[in-house]
Amino acid sequence: MMMSWNTSTDCCNWVGVFCDDSTGDVIKLDLFCGMLQGTIHPNTSLFNLPHLQKLNLAYNYIDGPQIPSEIARFSNSLTHLNLSGCWFSGQVSTDITLLHKLVSLDLSYNSDLKLRPHVFINLIHNFTNLEELSLGYNEIARKLSSLHFHSLFLETLDLEEIIFGLCKLKVFPNSFRAMKQLEELDLPSNEIHGPIPHWVGEIGVQLNFNDMGNDSFEGTIPDTYEYCGDLRGLSLNGNQLKGEVPSSLSKCSALSVLDLGNNYLNGTFPSWLGGQLPAKYFQNFNSMKNVVKNSTTPKYLSMGVKYYSFIVAVKGVNQDFPQISVDYTIIDMSNNKFEGQIPNVISGLNSLIVLNLSHNNLIGPIPQALGNLTEIESLDLSWNQLSGEIPQSLARITTLEVSMGLHCPNVNIKVPQKLKIDGNLMMRRVDLHGKW
Repeated sequence: MMMSWNTSTDCCNWVGVFCDDSTGDVIKLDLFCGMLQGTIHPNTSLFNLPHLQKLNLAYNYIDGPQIPSEIARFSNSLTHLNLSGCWFSGQVSTDITLLHKLVSLDLSYNSDLKLRPHVFINLIHNFTNLEELSLGYNEIARKLSSLHFHSLFLETLDLEEIIFGLCKLKVFPNSFRAMKQLEELDLPSNEIHGPIPHWVGEIGVQLNFNDMGNDSFEGTIPDTYEYCGDLRGLSLNGNQLKGEVPSSLSKCSALSVLDLGNNYLNGTFPSWLGGQLPAKYFQNFNSMKNVVKNSTTPKYLSMGVKYYSFIVAVKGVNQDFPQISVDYTIIDMSNNKFEGQIPNVISGLNSLIVLNLSHNNLIGPIPQALGNLTEIESLDLSWNQLSGEIPQSLARITTLEVSMGLHCPNVNIKVPQKLKIDGNLMMRRVDLHGKW
């Protein structure tokens, strides 16, 4: 980025430099992923920008031992500071607490960065305008005991975003309860144990994303999600939760990500999602019907600042999706105990790309109507107890790869002769476990 800067031209025209239209003062530097390297020297001209309001140096290789204490020179102007992923290490200087106008502070992903408890306390007390605080994935919060988080007056801040991932927190801070403006709460991969607080549903009626995955929560999921109209993402994956999925989650009409995997939940499939596997379940999946892909810019499913990711079997191979396009529609209900027949109504999801119902107890024939899934690329019905013929209608799907394997010695799957020789069907992997 900086290699494109021409010192013979006005710096306000440089990439990543933003100036006030009336005064010409530099008010913002956005050098995110700018391929910067080296140390920020105390006498650098960066600290001679008295009107700088926003500084973003995230994800550059700044290998200096510490965040320069000269950062305090911006105490009368700086409102946004992002130093995430910059390879800073050592103790954060107490001078950072002088940036009393900060609205957003991000020091995450500096693995060896540390912050003394008294500096952290002063930071909280001085940053009365703070709305976004990200300290996750480094040594800062790991070295602060849960007592500090429990006793700090975090509720005095009108925080909109909290990111404390991988911080070794032991308890769920009570301070969060009073944060009515909170829009994102990110606490994954900590050591928080015990039950999820019964008041968790009270946290911010504006809460958009809540990630508490890979912690050590126990007990049941509180049935307190009565006012969650803005909640778009909830992840409780990888805990030790048991019991049923609370019905109050049905009030979360904006949910696009609900991840409750790798727990010990039981009971019947939530009735508010449509009941058991038969027809009613799939009728509500309107986003998988008649998808119009008219955007030239890809859009991905996200959990706040992070793209949502998961591993799913596609064409018989587990694939890791670090980003999921909103147009890539998948149903994966494999490795459960679903019974009954495959409902015909599933054929109405004509934008479906991946369907995996393997490793269940499904019986009966494979519906002819599956041939209406014209966009599907991967169909896995293996390890069930299906019977009858593979539908000839699947021959209409020109890019389908399918596994029809069956885990039952008495099944009777017949492959029609026409289907075997039809040149239109590109079935690169036909897996027929058992007898047919």
